[in-house]
Amino acid sequence: MSSIRPIVPAPKGWTADGFEPVMRAFESGFSQGIDKGAAVSIYFKGSPVVNLWGGLADDAIKRPWKEETFGRFWSGTKYPSSVIISHLVERGLLDYGEKVSKYWPEFAQNGKETITLDNLLSHTAGLSVSKEDYQMSWLRDQPHKLSTFLASQTPLWTPGTKHGYSGFLFALYLNEIVKRVDVKARSLSQYFEEEIAEPFELDFHIGLPKHLYHKACRAAWRRISKEEIAKSMENYQGNFELFQRQYPKDMDGKRSLDDPDFAILGCGSTHGAGTAKAAAKFAGILGNGGCLDDKVMLTQEAINRMQKPLTRGPDYILSVGMTFARGVTLLTAKQGEKSWNVFGHGGFGGQMILSDCQYKMGFAYCTNYMEPFSNFENNRWRHLLDAFYQCASQIEGLGGKENPVMLYEKREELSNDDRKNNDVKSRL
Repeated sequence: MSSIRPIVPAPKGWTADGFEPVMRAFESGFSQGIDKGAAVSIYFKGSPVVNLWGGLADDAIKRPWKEETFGRFWSGTKYPSSVIISHLVERGLLDYGEKVSKYWPEFAQNGKETITLDNLLSHTAGLSVSKEDYQMSWLRDQPHKLSTFLASQTPLWTPGTKHGYSGFLFALYLNEIVKRVDVKARSLSQYFEEEIAEPFELDFHIGLPKHLYHKACRAAWRRISKEEIAKSMENYQGNFELFQRQYPKDMDGKRSLDDPDFAILGCGSTHGAGTAKAAAKFAGILGNGGCLDDKVMLTQEAINRMQKPLTRGPDYILSVGMTFARGVTLLTAKQGEKSWNVFGHGGFGGQMILSDCQYKMGFAYCTNYMEPFSNFENNRWRHLLDAFYQCASQIEGLGGKENPVMLYEKREELSNDDRKNNDVKSRL
C-alpha cells in the first residue's frame, strides 16, 4: 500500500537536551494548521539550543522548507540596521544625540534642522511617510536622486512631539548617514555584509543577492474575511491615510519580495533575508555580551545604550502602543520580582528577532504563511519563546513552570524615570 505524501511536511531539526518542549510547541503549530511554512532557532549562552524548520517554502510548487531556506524578515531587518548605527557610535563616527545635519548638511531644510539621530531611530522625527511618490529602486539605480528626495522632505509633525512608525523610509535615511560617515563610504547593506555578516559567519543579507535567490521562501497569505477587516478597522486608532501612503511606488502589492529585482535592493528597513539560525546567532551574540570567540560585534555598554527607551504609547501611524528605543522595540520580561528588557524587532507577516541579556538568549522566527494582522497579541512565535523560557528557567534553577517568565508590552506614555532608566545589565 503506497503512502500519500503530506501536503505540509512535518517539522524537522533538533533541540539540545532540556529544550524538547520547544520542538513540541513548534509541532503543535503545524498540527493545528496555524503554521504552514516556518523556522525557529534559539541561541542560549553563546550556543545553539534549538534549530527547527517545517512546512512549505513555496506553496505553489510544494517545495519543502529546509534548514538552509532563507526567511524574509521584513521589518525585523531594522534590528541589524540599528546595530550598524550602534557600531558607528561606538567607533566615534556618530553620536545618538547629535543633529543629523552634522553628518548630512543638505538634510537641514524644510523643518528638519533640529532632528537628531535619536529622533530618526525612535520614529519621532515626523518622517514616517513622504509627501511625494518615490521608488525603492532609486536606492540602486539613482542614489543621488533618492538622497535629494529624502533631504527635501518636510516633517509631518514637530520633531520629537509624537512618534509614528516609519516602515520603509527609516533605513533609507540611515543609509544616507552611514555612507557619509563610514571611512570607506559604504552603504548600510555593504557595511552590514563586511562588518557584521562576514566576520561572524552569518547567512543573512540586507538585499538578497540573485545567486542566492533559490534559497528564499515565497510568500503565502492567510485568507482574511471581511469581518476580520471590519474589526481591525474598528479598533484602528492611527492615521490610516498616512499608513496607506508609506509604500514605495514600485512595490507591487504583497509579493514584491518574491521578485528578485526588488528583493536584491539593500533596504535596511525591510529587505533582510537569511536563515532563522543566522538571525538567532546574530541576536544571541548581542544577548550574550556582544562577543563571539575573540570577535566583538558590540560591547555590553553599547548594547545597553541601544535599549534606552525613547518613546512609548499609541503610535500615530500604527495606532498600537509600542516602546521604541534606539532602532529597536522593547518588550518587558518579568520573573518573580525581577524585570528587564527583551529587545529586537518584529516584521510584517509574523517575523521576529529578539535578544535577552538576562537569559543570554537570541531568538529568531520566520514564516512565509503571512499573517496580515500579526502583532504582540496575535502571533505564532510567542508560545515558542514561552517554551524556551520554561526550559532555560528550569536549567538555571529558577523554577521553570513554577516561576514563569512573563512577557508583555508597556503601552502607557514614558515617565521621566523610564527615560532615565538604562540599567539593563545581566542579573543571572
